[in-house]
Amino acid sequence: MGRKKTGTLLKTKDGRWQPQITLADGSRKRLRPFPKGTSEEEARRMTARFAAEAAKRTAKRKKKLECSGAECDGSGEPATDMRAWLAVWHENRVSRGLPYAGETLAHYDNHIGPGTRHQHVVEWDEDLLRDFVVVLDTRVRDGLMSAKMASLIWGTTTKICADACRSKLRDLRVRKDNPSTNVEGPDRGEKPAKVFLFPSEYGRFLVCELVPLNWRQLVAINVGLFLRPGETIALRWEDVDLEHGVAHIHKAFDRRRGVLKATKNKVARHVPIEPALLPLLEAMADRAGYEGPVIHVPQDAARPFRRFLLRASVDRHDLHSSSPTSKRMTFYDCRATGITWQAVRGDDPLKIMQRAGHLHFSTTMGYIRTAEQLHARFGEVFPKLPESLIEVSGCRVSHANRTPLVQVPEIWRKRTGIEPAQDSRTAPHRF
Repeated sequence: MGRKKTGTLLKTKDGRWQPQITLADGSRKRLRPFPKGTSEEEARRMTARFAAEAAKRTAKRKKKLECSGAECDGSGEPATDMRAWLAVWHENRVSRGLPYAGETLAHYDNHIGPGTRHQHVVEWDEDLLRDFVVVLDTRVRDGLMSAKMASLIWGTTTKICADACRSKLRDLRVRKDNPSTNVEGPDRGEKPAKVFLFPSEYGRFLVCELVPLNWRQLVAINVGLFLRPGETIALRWEDVDLEHGVAHIHKAFDRRRGVLKATKNKVARHVPIEPALLPLLEAMADRAGYEGPVIHVPQDAARPFRRFLLRASVDRHDLHSSSPTSKRMTFYDCRATGITWQAVRGDDPLKIMQRAGHLHFSTTMGYIRTAEQLHARFGEVFPKLPESLIEVSGCRVSHANRTPLVQVPEIWRKRTGIEPAQDSRTAPHRF
């Protein structure tokens, strides 16, 4: 019989007791510290209780998901409860910090489970999965589902199959083969054309005083640094080297979990600052005292961004309409604008790939192919920013020229170091 699990008691910098327990996969997890004033005896008692509960859950899962043999070759009796297997699978993905873990469970509940007749993954075979693919294709043709959604659901399906035979966790390895290996996925739908701003539209947006100042700054920064929204939130002045004209993009903010994380592809990058953007960043940094977040990002940015585009008379049909072959402009597409402009300028493809943080060269080639279709009247890319924008960026902004910001809760601030949005009357350099 193994040693009774009692957990470990640690002490935080502020003197509070913090429990640490062992999870089902053998990793250790630190729980929230006990309130100040909790005695060591009480803290040890509570830690032992938490550890015992975790051990009990682990034993219960192992009993349900037990797989005989050290190599788990499928010769043992598999678990019959697919829901229990999914619980361990989901917990493992969350503990690894993988994004969209909640969406993958929704894929199973709404589509994969019914499509596989709720059979355990150990019972899945090629014919069952081919029938499921036919169901997905039918739903796409009937207009009940987009081709993109069908592709995402199939991706979750193949990941379940792969983890069932190759996972590092023995509790998840319940079969010796991958039933999806020889199964062709759903048909690819029409790929929407990339959407971006022309330089003339970009200029109209930046000079329009009807658009809040922070929005004009946001667009200029995201176009010039090719940032994803989460990377913009996490960017701090210590990451921006104005002397050498380089920005270090190495983290992003996960709004779902309220924590800082690595960039999308877990690849940090140094992005050369476009010369036209440098004066704006210098003015903003001088006002901010070269510390804190570079800029705050409004919540749910897509819809207000299009509204401000219309306010600035940027009303091109492609930016505001959506169809199977086109998409509306979103704040995320400011990044696509900057990447497309690099391709139009003729920058080296490998340099574009590095600056954008692309993991695969094929992603970069999509922007290059788009640039090759554009005519000579495209306009001058990365034009000089309006002097009025640079000048006002160093001044106090009136309350009427502000928009709602991402409100970072106190517990997130302590965990990530991101400062919470301040009241406009006490935030002299908020924008």
